[in-house]
Amino acid sequence: MRGNVSDSPARTRELLAGIVVLALLVRAGVGWLDRGHGEMEHLADLYRAEAYALAAGYGMLHPAPSGPAEVDLLRLADSLAAQGKRITPETAPRITPARWRPASMHPPGYAVFLLGIYRLFGEPLFAWARVVQAVLDAASCLLVYLIGVRFAGRAVGLVAAAGQALAAPAAYLATSRVADALCPALYILTFWLSVKAVDTRRTAWFVAAGAACGVACLFRPDYLPFAAGLALAALLVQRRLLPVVGRMLAFGAAMVLVMLPWGLWNRSKVGSFTLSSTVGGATLYESIGQFPNPYGIVFDDLAMLRTAREAGYEGIDDPGADRWFKRRYLAIVRENPGLIAGQMLRRVPLAIAPLYRWGYVNPAYRGRTFFDYVAREHVGPLEAARRHPAEVLGAYWDRMISGVIALGLFAACVALAVAERRRWATVVLLLLPYWAIVLSHLPFTMGSRLLAPALFCQIVAAAYWVVRLRGRGPVELWAPR
Repeated sequence: MRGNVSDSPARTRELLAGIVVLALLVRAGVGWLDRGHGEMEHLADLYRAEAYALAAGYGMLHPAPSGPAEVDLLRLADSLAAQGKRITPETAPRITPARWRPASMHPPGYAVFLLGIYRLFGEPLFAWARVVQAVLDAASCLLVYLIGVRFAGRAVGLVAAAGQALAAPAAYLATSRVADALCPALYILTFWLSVKAVDTRRTAWFVAAGAACGVACLFRPDYLPFAAGLALAALLVQRRLLPVVGRMLAFGAAMVLVMLPWGLWNRSKVGSFTLSSTVGGATLYESIGQFPNPYGIVFDDLAMLRTAREAGYEGIDDPGADRWFKRRYLAIVRENPGLIAGQMLRRVPLAIAPLYRWGYVNPAYRGRTFFDYVAREHVGPLEAARRHPAEVLGAYWDRMISGVIALGLFAACVALAVAERRRWATVVLLLLPYWAIVLSHLPFTMGSRLLAPALFCQIVAAAYWVVRLRGRGPVELWAPR
C-alpha cells in the first residue's frame, strides 16, 4: 500500500492500539450519554435476579408470579453489599421450590456472565458488567481488522477497525444491561473463526466456530440460522459438496454440544427440549402486530402477557403458553398466508436502513413512536409518518441520522457486489453476518438492535471503498483457493 502510513508491524500495532483506545472512549461516551437507558432496559432486573439466584445456589429459577416473592433477591443483594458481603448459598435463605419456577424465558448466557462478574467484582453488578462488556467490544475491533485484512488487505482492515470503533450503535448495544450487549463481540468472533475455517479448510477451525456460535446462541438464539448460512457460503466458495458437508457437521456438532446442557435442563424442568427459550411462541404471535392486521394483535410485550393470562397461563414463558401462541400463529399463517408475506416485504426497508439507537435519550420520543401510533390508530410506520410528520421527525431525528448512515453502508455493500461480481461468492461470505440475520428475521420481526451485531461486515465493505477511492494503491478482494 502506498501513502503516509508505514507498513511496518510496529506501526500497525501502534495504530491498532490507538483504535482500541478510541473504541473504549466511544463506548465510555455512549455509556455516559444514555445514562442507563440502553436497549431493553426493562429486562435488566430480570437478568440480575437470575444471576443472584444462581449465586444463591437456587439454580435458573425465579419466583412464581402467583404470590408475593419468597425472597427479594435484589434487596437481599443490596443489603449484603452494605455489610461487605455477597449472595452465596450460605448467606441466602432457604426457599420453597413449589413457590419458584424455571427461568426459561431467555437462554442462560447473560445470567451466567453476570454471575461471573458478581463473583469476581461484587457490587455494583451492572457497573462492572458494562465495563467488561465495553472492553470486550473494543477488543473485537482487532478481529474486525483481521477480517478486513483477510478480505481486502491491511489498509482496509485498519479502516474497518476504526469504523467499528466509531460505530455508536454497536457501542450503545454493548453498554446495555441485557444479553444483547455481548452479541456484537460474540458475532464478530464467530465470523472470524468461520472465515479461518473456510480459508484453511481445517475441521478444527469449523469446530471452534461452531462452539463460538453455540455460546452466542446462549445469549440470543437468533444466531442458530448462521450455521445454514455458513454452509451455503462455504459451498459457494469451495465448490466441493462432501468436504463442506463433513466440516459443517463438525460445526453443527460443536454448536449443539455447547447448547445441549440448556436443552436438557429445559426438558427436565419444563418438559420441552428446546435450545432457545419458551417465549418463541409469544414472539411469533406478537410479530404479527408489528404492522396493522385484522386480528387486533399489537406489538407490545405487556399485551402479550395479558393475552397469556387471559388464556389461563401464568406468563408468556409458561411452556403451555408457548405452545398455545405457536398454535395461534400457525393458524393465522394457514388462514392468511398473504398477510405474512406482505409483512415480510414491509420489513425489507427496516433491514436496509435500520434506525439505530446510539445513546441519545430523545425527550420527544415518548408517546410518539411508531409503536404508539400502531396501538392507538392501528396504522403502519409509513402511514404514521404521513399522518404525523412533525411528531415523527421530532421523535426520530436522532435515529434518522444513523438510518442515513446505515443506508450508506447498505449502498457500499451493493456497490461491492457489483464491482466484485466475478468474486461474488467471496462477497456472499463477507456479508454473511448481515444477510443471515435479515433472512432469519424477515418472517417474524425486524429491529435495529437485532441488526447492530452485523454492522461490522458492512463497515468492512465501506472500508473497501474508502481505500479504493482514495487511490492509495490497488484493493484486491480475497479469492479463496
